[in-house]
Amino acid sequence: MKKIISKIILLLFMFSITLSNIGNVHADEAISKSRIFGKDRVETSIKISENGWQNGTDTAVIAQGYGYADALCAAPLSKKYNAPLLLTDKSGLNNETINELKRLKVKNVFIIGGNGSLSSNVENQLKSLGINHIERLWGKDRYETSLKIAESLGEVNGAVVTSGNGYADSLSIAPIAAQKGMPILLSDKNDLTDGIKNYIKDKNIKNVYIVGGTGVIGTKIQNDLSNAKRLSGQDRFETNLAVMNEFQNELKFEKIFIAEGDGASGNEFADALSGAVLAAQSSSPLVLIYKTMPAKTAEFIKAKMSNKTQLIALGGEAVVADSVLSGLIDLFSGKTVPTTTPTQTTTSAGGSSSGGSSGGSSGDKTFTMTITKNNGASTIKTFTMTINKDKANENAMEYLKSVAKVTELQGSGFINGIDGLLYVPLKDLPISDRKAGYYGIDWFIRLNGKLTPVGAPSVYPKEGDTLNFDYHEWDWHSLVDPDYKGTMPLNLEDVPDSAKSGESIKLRASCVFRGVYNVAVKVDGKQVAVTDIDGYATIAINTGGTHTVTVEKDGASKSKTVIVNGHDKPDIDDLELKTLGQTYDGNASGNKSEISGNAIISANNISLQNVKVDGELIIDPGANGNSNITNVTASKIVVKSGGANSIHFSNVKSDLIEVNSSSNVRIEGKDETQIKNTQVENSCILETADSKSYFGQVTAENDDKNDCGTLELRGNFADNIEVKSNVKIVASTNAPIPEVKVNSDSKPDVILQGKFENVSILKEATLEENNAQILKVAADADVTIKLNDDKSSVGSIEKAKDVNVKCKDKDNKDIKTIPTKEKQSVSVSGITLDKTEASLAEGDTIQLRAAVQPDNATNKNVTWSSSDTSAAVVDSNGKVTAVKEGTATITAATEDGNKTAACVITVTKQQPSKDTFTLLVTKDNGAATLKKQTMTIDKDEKNENAMEYLKSISTVAELQGPGFINGIDGLLYVPLKAMPISERQNGYYGVDWFIYLNGSLTDVGATGVHPKAGDTLSFDYHKWDWHALVSPGTTVMPLTLEDIPASIDSGKTINLRATCVFRGVYNVKIKVDGNEVAATDIDGYANITINEAGTHTIRAEKEGAYVERTITVNGLTPTPVITDTTLINVTGDINLNITQAKDNTINIKGGSKNISDILTITLYDQNNNLKYINQAIGAMNFSTKLDVGKYHGYVKASSTKIVNIDDFDVK
Repeated sequence: MKKIISKIILLLFMFSITLSNIGNVHADEAISKSRIFGKDRVETSIKISENGWQNGTDTAVIAQGYGYADALCAAPLSKKYNAPLLLTDKSGLNNETINELKRLKVKNVFIIGGNGSLSSNVENQLKSLGINHIERLWGKDRYETSLKIAESLGEVNGAVVTSGNGYADSLSIAPIAAQKGMPILLSDKNDLTDGIKNYIKDKNIKNVYIVGGTGVIGTKIQNDLSNAKRLSGQDRFETNLAVMNEFQNELKFEKIFIAEGDGASGNEFADALSGAVLAAQSSSPLVLIYKTMPAKTAEFIKAKMSNKTQLIALGGEAVVADSVLSGLIDLFSGKTVPTTTPTQTTTSAGGSSSGGSSGGSSGDKTFTMTITKNNGASTIKTFTMTINKDKANENAMEYLKSVAKVTELQGSGFINGIDGLLYVPLKDLPISDRKAGYYGIDWFIRLNGKLTPVGAPSVYPKEGDTLNFDYHEWDWHSLVDPDYKGTMPLNLEDVPDSAKSGESIKLRASCVFRGVYNVAVKVDGKQVAVTDIDGYATIAINTGGTHTVTVEKDGASKSKTVIVNGHDKPDIDDLELKTLGQTYDGNASGNKSEISGNAIISANNISLQNVKVDGELIIDPGANGNSNITNVTASKIVVKSGGANSIHFSNVKSDLIEVNSSSNVRIEGKDETQIKNTQVENSCILETADSKSYFGQVTAENDDKNDCGTLELRGNFADNIEVKSNVKIVASTNAPIPEVKVNSDSKPDVILQGKFENVSILKEATLEENNAQILKVAADADVTIKLNDDKSSVGSIEKAKDVNVKCKDKDNKDIKTIPTKEKQSVSVSGITLDKTEASLAEGDTIQLRAAVQPDNATNKNVTWSSSDTSAAVVDSNGKVTAVKEGTATITAATEDGNKTAACVITVTKQQPSKDTFTLLVTKDNGAATLKKQTMTIDKDEKNENAMEYLKSISTVAELQGPGFINGIDGLLYVPLKAMPISERQNGYYGVDWFIYLNGSLTDVGATGVHPKAGDTLSFDYHKWDWHALVSPGTTVMPLTLEDIPASIDSGKTINLRATCVFRGVYNVKIKVDGNEVAATDIDGYANITINEAGTHTIRAEKEGAYVERTITVNGLTPTPVITDTTLINVTGDINLNITQAKDNTINIKGGSKNISDILTITLYDQNNNLKYINQAIGAMNFSTKLDVGKYHGYVKASSTKIVNIDDFDVK
């Protein structure tokens, strides 16, 4: 078998070389061929080191072997120091690499890339080998890393500029750049970084080579660089040839190194990268190939070869086939080979592409198939495909699968990815792309330049066609008919028919159910707001009467009228202030001085004074709003928005402030404002206006983004600042911050500006100074300190034993003048808690805080535990949640010395008011509580339902009409198609909202649930599997076996499907007559064949569930000719035609007279189960599959009435 494969590969190689003017060469000596390889890229780099540095060397370069970004520019550095380039994975060095370093007797090591590329464990391993001269070269990104490597080369006479978004061009030039001592500088397409521009200017570099076409390095860069010379070709292989041709007089062809330079994964750089340094030793060329060698390259190499040439393959035969080397030798020797031109090409602007193979010959009927990116701007693969004579109806999906790896989603026919380039949903898009109006990145199919209205399985290319699969970002234009020429079909959602004066209206601007950013919101023609990234905006109308709310963007608009009425004071415990300029004084007649619930401020310029708030004070005046809070006490304050001069506290007392603002809010405290703890999640300014006001311990932590932005501290801050996420802290130059503690597992980057007395590094971090003065740094963990300017300084460093502290100046040079000493260990003597007992109602929480003694203890880490988790649980930070009635002891224990302190928690039952019930919004089956609210039963609306109560405290997104919850407060339903593969394999079908009343799942939607006094109503967001589709208590999955015919011809394939309530089930065992023959895929499908005639039993089994079907297998009979059958034909305001094709595909076509109408079609089976739903604008052109049976439904256009679809049969 191997011999046959070898011959095929050899034949393909010969096909790729067009022979011309071949002379006979009779070599006196045989050309040698050899191979340097290991079991993987790491071992291959070791083998290259063994080959090139047999007698050892003082220096080695170590780079990450599984990501090319940092390592790409290391070859010139390796050549300068006569150092092999050894590859490793991120976590550390394996034993083989360690042994190679010992063999080489290395004393100095350059590490390429930051800790995110290669962990600090690599340095620790090197130190354990006695290698103490270690220098890490890295930057904030691949471009800056290439600059740092260039700077380490010293004086240079030239430079190379290549793309940082692909590896091929850099590999082509690497041996020459290394030999000539030229740095390889990475760039994006449009411009060089300022740092690289300054480097080229400061070094006065006149000789610059640009490697790659204008598709990867634009003309602007070439124009900006005087005397720059571009070396490029139509693809990466022609670029490789152009490089060798340019420097052919400086290259020596006694040795020719051949390496893989392309592939499906985009990660094939490793062998060529390590080998480039070896090639530079002998000034040898590095030839890039993929499977075969291009004809032009082969001709060039043949002309340079002699009978003393050594052909050296880098990597195993799987990446550089032996037939490539043998083919070159045969070509040089003048052997006659076939001269057929290859049928596949690989092209790209600038040479960053991957190739494939399709076969075919000149006598076959063919069509062209391309795989491209960004609407054809970059070509990934091009094929000449042969029409399959035996399968006249072979579709585009089958052709695509023959040359590329296709990932499918939502069942057969939906392309999720091609060769690892996957669909990107809205939630994973960068904010900048979402703001630009993009909803995702996906694959689109075009036939002869026209977008197809059907999926790949329904596209049938013919002779001479051009079939294109393109991967690009998409916006609203992809949601409407291709011929639609109008403005964006904007829609206005969530505007009620009536509202109370001053009431907040959270509206949404959408396009085909998707939020639209930066839409102008106007009331009676005057702009009052713009929509956020999800299409939402909050407005309030204070004047009674009828008003018009309008949304506008790019010429599109949508309006709705709303009637504004006065309103009565709500009979609830919460205080809501939502009228512009409103003042609430607790001492005023008729007002309460104590609020038993929450106080909520949701409008601009509101004043709250002389009030005690038992619950939370929530301040949300808007991005440019302000609030004045005077003589107020609250257990907790939450700041959600505000302007640069916004939140003014005067004599305010609180245990905790949470700053989670969408804007850079300023909070001022004066007149003895006293806050015990402040939690900062986003950029803000905290200012104390007098010596008796304080914000307590300030903690910067953002779990979602791991970035708190900029925290500016004005005035006096006597307590510690604790850092648990990336943050920039700006302190006053007149009042130094006493201590900043960095304590996070995320290895944060902390930027300081101003004066600081002490900075304690408790866990690994990077500390940057911008015009900062630090008196002392105490390091209990590894830290890199960067002084980014001449005004920054560190007075002294005290570090724990074995801790690595690096200090760099603005030029990234080591600073060795800062006084440094090793700190003495201080043992823990004790621990105390701020509370020793507490009483909580079920569902309530409390934050316990531990103090470790002495204050300067070396290890102050604490672990938390509960004696009875059924009564109360505690998290790793000391937050206690009451679960159910009972008693639990919460214990805090120190890591050092196991010193303990305890708090007894008594949990009581919730005491419901006769007029109230509890509403919970939770996650993961109650594991996390997002909202908890005591709701008052509406006396005037006896039948007010759960949906209305929910909407009064949360933003609810509805789908499929009123009553269907799509999302709560931005936490949206996740359909099957968006679920990770691993979750689908575990049996999950989605993430959704479920409603529980007094602990029991409701069997109706929110609009059908009516809570009563004392009830607990819960909305829980969690993953769901088949249990959610059946009656509670069902223990065995109701498995169904689909798509099995009553009879079939012997040997024919049966594409069956195992389902549970119409949903595919993964990894179901399929047995025929008791013998297992297959298992179902991620969508529940499996293919089987039965060759023996007779009656057989097909059985599907999974986790105790099973289902059986019998089938009769008989001899082959001619297949009858089947024509398309019309099932439904409707004419009028809406035209609809439903047909059944010969392959049983159901085709749905139709349209409305109004091309801007949103059309919705819904089909039900005879049991009124929803089987199909879809939407389009202006025109429908859908294809689907339906099981055999009777169906009915309706079609609706936004400007017309519903049109019923009468019963029809699918056979």
